Amino acid sequence: MRDLQQIQNAIQHYLLHNDASMHGELLAIKQPIAEQRLAIYRDGYYLRLLEVLQQDYEVLSALLGAEQFDLLGRSFIDAHPSHFRSVRWFGNALANFMREHPQFKEQPALIEMAEFEWLLTESFDALDASALTFEEMAAVPMVQWPLMHFQLLPSLRRLDLHWNTVSVWKAYKEESKRIAFEKAEYPASWIIWRKDLQTLFYSLTNDAAYMIDAIAAGNNFSTICEGLCAWVDEEVVAMHAAMLLKRFILDNLITNIIINCNATN
Repeated sequence: MRDLQQIQNAIQHYLLHNDASMHGELLAIKQPIAEQRLAIYRDGYYLRLLEVLQQDYEVLSALLGAEQFDLLGRSFIDAHPSHFRSVRWFGNALANFMREHPQFKEQPALIEMAEFEWLLTESFDALDASALTFEEMAAVPMVQWPLMHFQLLPSLRRLDLHWNTVSVWKAYKEESKRIAFEKAEYPASWIIWRKDLQTLFYSLTNDAAYMIDAIAAGNNFSTICEGLCAWVDEEVVAMHAAMLLKRFILDNLITNIIINCNATN
């Protein structure tokens, strides 16, 4: 008979890999009974993880229906056994898994919904941070503005959506009439973030999306202005960048300013 740690490891191996060698560990219990008892643990393992996936992907689950979501979930569990101490992060790879799954890879709208729902979850659980104030912004001498780098809120997430995913999601959450997926003529840029205990999101204009991406890439204000010249004239680009920055501060998207005199961009 193995010690407790060995038995626990063997049960875990059974749950993750359906290893039948565990049957003999159950104190000489008759084989059919041993199989039944182990099956209870294995069914519980699947049901708990399926419940977690359903909570994280509520709208995707509703769109697929119980049978199809169960198929997707069990396939995902088999391919990605849980290695997390908390089940909170178990479903993070579901969208990528769907891209490779023979039954779901041809359904890009559903994959996009999975990606959107996961980023909502990820944003809600991100670290807290104090937002930059206008007073802190105003305290920076104008001569240092070209050297400013910005830190974004830890909960901020960026994605490009090719379908009316947000409208479909909102229709379900608001219990209004369900709407069908429609592909957009052009991809739309979106951000997701958490303000207090509320997850927020909105679409970005192309220039605002560029500026968020440039901030995330570590570019300073001067370099950001150069890039914004693709949308506005050079004579007004600094003012335009400042207006976008004001909007980001109002939405609590910026947490800090760093003046990096040694930076190359």
